[in-house]
Amino acid sequence: MRNLSVTTFIHILFSVAIAILIATFLLFLSWDRDRQKIEEFKRYQLISITFLSNLQQSPDEKKLHKVYNDLHVLPLSKTETKERKKEIENNGKTVFSGGSTAGQVRVFEINKQHYIYVQRMGYNLMFKDNKPKNYNFEFAVSIGVFLISLLLLLYLAVLKKLSPLKKLHRQIQKFAQGDTQTRITYSYDDEIGKIAKSFDDAIVHINQLGASKNLFMRNLMHELKT
Repeated sequence: MRNLSVTTFIHILFSVAIAILIATFLLFLSWDRDRQKIEEFKRYQLISITFLSNLQQSPDEKKLHKVYNDLHVLPLSKTETKERKKEIENNGKTVFSGGSTAGQVRVFEINKQHYIYVQRMGYNLMFKDNKPKNYNFEFAVSIGVFLISLLLLLYLAVLKKLSPLKKLHRQIQKFAQGDTQTRITYSYDDEIGKIAKSFDDAIVHINQLGASKNLFMRNLMHELKT
């Protein structure tokens, strides 16, 4: 770690931070997906219990509509039910099945839409699952993208802030190689600017000492000749 350059250290630091953020984001998505599956299973269990056990044999329309609204289900007409049954036979996927001595409730998936089929003594009904869409996934993705973008912007900003160090190093190297006319320039009055100014002042002072020495030597040689 001692021999790492500042730029390399920043690369590693931000890479680790982004990797941790992505891993946390993926873990959250996995947890949220499992949670939604559990909630969905519990909800369909509640629907099954409601239609097979709690609902009376011949409920009135008012009570039925209240149940539909509470459970977020939309009853289908006979024509729609026939059409959905054909689609279920061809492409349907069973996602839940529950029953009792009173009947059976099954949930099928067609084109990412769930349909609930209730078979009970006295009636057979099919419903469209009308539960409002959960936007947790989209929200999590938006937050994740925002945080990753913010980290990348900070990463680029830090690199840009440190980029004058390379220019400063090149100018100091030129002076060290004998180019005494090199001047250290920097536009801002931050820490790097103060270091650059200190080096520039040192170069000016060294040049002044060199000029004074040369003048002294010329005067000395002149005196010796005369």
